This record gives sequence, structure tokens and C-alpha cells, in this order.
Amino acid sequence: MAPAVVGSSKQRSLAPKEHGAYAQLGLPLLTALLMGRPTLVSGLLVAGFACALLAHEPALVAAGRRGKRARTEDGARARRNLLALASVGAIVLAVAFGLGTTELRTLLFLPAVLGAATTVLVVLDAERTTVGEHLAAAALSSTSVPVALAGGVATREALFGWLVWLFGFFSAVSAVRSTIATRKHGAHLLGRLAPVVAALGGAVALAALRLCPAWVLVAAAPMLGGGLVLAAFPPPRAR
Repeated sequence: MAPAVVGSSKQRSLAPKEHGAYAQLGLPLLTALLMGRPTLVSGLLVAGFACALLAHEPALVAAGRRGKRARTEDGARARRNLLALASVGAIVLAVAFGLGTTELRTLLFLPAVLGAATTVLVVLDAERTTVGEHLAAAALSSTSVPVALAGGVATREALFGWLVWLFGFFSAVSAVRSTIATRKHGAHLLGRLAPVVAALGGAVALAALRLCPAWVLVAAAPMLGGGLVLAAFPPPRAR
């Protein structure tokens, strides 16, 4: 008698598949923690923002954005995960909001507004557009501002710290998109370099006009330089 065919028991991973988002959230948060001192409020904020990121994939699966099969096979589990992550995230952020200073509560609206705008683009299936990817990077990195503030960092320094990531991630996202465009459509060198050069020029101009301290340009320099190299010499798309 032929053996019965046993279906695979391996479950679909509900971890976010947009791996760049891990860096766009994690690196600014780590930097914000290192800029100040660890506190209960900063820890709660980090936990809440992490829950928001982890809820992204379950939400897509539950909504059918990963395909009908994914929703049929894993929709119920995705909804449970989404409910749990949303609940925990809302609770810890609410506690942080209650324990935080008035200034911190005000600055929490920065990632809230940017996150809401990013969510709208996700709903409209526009998160992979140029605007969508840049907005997502801005929203994820903006979480560093209230975390730094909760750690005792001055508002001005926290905002300038975020500016470093804005320049850096704009350069990185532009370079990656230009690399993909090159492999698909043979994008011209000047077209690939233009967004990264614009970011570099903006950073230099702000520092020269003393609208931001010089350390912002110095701190952003590695990512800006890396973006220039990547845009000028795009590697194979698979890399």
C-alpha cells in the first residue's frame, strides 16, 4: 500500500519581509538609546515601536495582501498575532505617553503622523513607490526622537540626530532604487546620482549656513558616501 502523503507542517513566517525596515527602525532607536540614558519610558517606547513593526506582516496576511492562499492558510493566525501585537503596543505606548513629559508627548505625534501617512500608502498599495519608501524610512527613523528625549537628550539634539538618519536613509533608498532601475531599464549615470548628490548637497548647505551643527554632516557622511558609490557602481541586482 502506498504511504499517505503528509502535508508540510511548516508555517508561514509572520515576521516583516521588508528587511530594510529592521535597520530603518533599529539603528535610529539604538542610537537614540546611546545618546541618552536608558529609562522606563524609553524602554516602553522601544517596545511599542517594535510591536508596530512586527504587526505589519500579520496585517498584510490578514488583509489578503500576501495572496489568497496565505490568507486562507494563515489568516486566522495572522489575525491573532495582529491583535496581540496591536494590544501590547497600544498599552505600552499609552503608558509611556502617560509617564512622559509634555514635550515628549508632543513629539510622539511626529512618528504618529508619519506612521499614519505611511499606513495610508500601504492601504493604497503605494508603499513601494519612491514616495512610499522615503516616507516609510522617515516614519521609522522618527521614532528615535521621542526615545532620545525620554533618555534625557535635549529636543534640539534629538531632532538633529533624526536629521542624520533622514539624510542617510534618503541616500540609501535612492541608491537602491537606482540600482534596481539600472538593472531593469538601464538608468543613466546622472539620473542615478542626482538624488544622492541632492541629499549630500542639502547636508553640506545646512551645515555651511549653520542651520545644523557640523556633526550632523560628519555623522551622515558614511551613508551619503555609500549611497554615492552604490549609485555610481550598481552591483548585480541579486546582491
